Amino acid sequence: MLRKVLILLTCIFLLTGCCKKPEKEIITFSSWGSITEVQILKKVLDDFEEENPEIKVNFIHIPQNYFQKIHLLFASNTAPDVLFMNNLNLPIYASKLEDLTPEINKEDFFSQAISAMSYEDKILGIPRDISNLVLYVNLEKVPKINEKWTIEDFLKTMFYNERWYEKVQNEIDAYNIKYDFDFTKIDMVPFWIKECKSLKFDNCRFSEYVLPEKADVMTFNNCQHLSKIKTSKKASTTTIDELILQDCADIDFTELENISVKQVKIIDCEITTLKGLKGITSKLIIKNCKKLKTYDLDCPNIKNIVLYRTPIKSFAKPISALDVSLINLRKVKNLEVLIGNVEDLRIEDCKELETLKIYGNPTDTTVIIDCESLKSLNTQDCKSSLSLVNLPAIEDYVLPSRITGSCIFDEVKTVPEVNCKKKIIR
Repeated sequence: MLRKVLILLTCIFLLTGCCKKPEKEIITFSSWGSITEVQILKKVLDDFEEENPEIKVNFIHIPQNYFQKIHLLFASNTAPDVLFMNNLNLPIYASKLEDLTPEINKEDFFSQAISAMSYEDKILGIPRDISNLVLYVNLEKVPKINEKWTIEDFLKTMFYNERWYEKVQNEIDAYNIKYDFDFTKIDMVPFWIKECKSLKFDNCRFSEYVLPEKADVMTFNNCQHLSKIKTSKKASTTTIDELILQDCADIDFTELENISVKQVKIIDCEITTLKGLKGITSKLIIKNCKKLKTYDLDCPNIKNIVLYRTPIKSFAKPISALDVSLINLRKVKNLEVLIGNVEDLRIEDCKELETLKIYGNPTDTTVIIDCESLKSLNTQDCKSSLSLVNLPAIEDYVLPSRITGSCIFDEVKTVPEVNCKKKIIR
């Protein structure tokens, strides 16, 4: 009987053991890097796990303050099994890293790379890449850098003795005024251009840019990492004819000093403030900037303002310019416009606008369209012509005593009394 019980228990044990899967060995791996780098690393780790099914890799991505967090992990004895490390921090953690010398063939790597990842004759890391912090140049062939260089001087040096410069020359028109380059594969701009004609950055990855001292056109397109645009401390004044920002990240203009820019276009950008853009002398165009809630620009010399499809709720002070177009500003409720001799004032599709006051010097043309919540309107300084279209809620009018041009009233609740040269009611 005892023998039967022992046989039965043995069988149960064997069956249980057969059903239990062996546990995988778990290792942790940490890295820094951009989203693109992480995607590549995850693919490599997936391939590794497929080739080594007994191992599971827990991936830790530390995009910011990497070594600060690594230091805390080492201090708490929870450091990753495998981690990214640079040569500057290698000596700090050398005593805690495994000696890989027996596992590595030095001939497979540049000697400088192996040396950088070694400490006290021990190889403590496998080189992944190399960053050139020092550049060797042939001074007999490359002229000494001069702060008075134009962009053409820079390009001639950059493409010295290369066919690339011939291609660049083809982008320059007969008057030597066009430079249009796509800086797609750089993380920063390592140079300051004193003067240029036209320069375009497309899909750039740098976070800051120092404007030239003088330029005709500066264009930043789809620069998602760009956050700060500033002027050089070397330049007493900075003059830009046209600055174009399209589809860029949170832009900070606060370090723009002594800048004079004729025209600024900001389209599809994530901006929260316009402070710093004080030197606009001609025109400002803002379209589809969904984070801009307050119009806080203080620019007395601006002549033309176009605000389109931007959720501005308030204005820090009465908006002022010679020519104003406010279109599809659906969040603003109260608006004051201070105008001097405007040729055209156009306010259209401002759905939540309830009160509007226009004052200053007499305006030539005032057009207000599709402001369905507008109840109070003061246009007493209007001079030449007035068009009010689809304002069903308006009740309180303050209009000029006389308008020298025509007055159009279309789909308004009450037609006010006003002395017009020609009055049209639809």
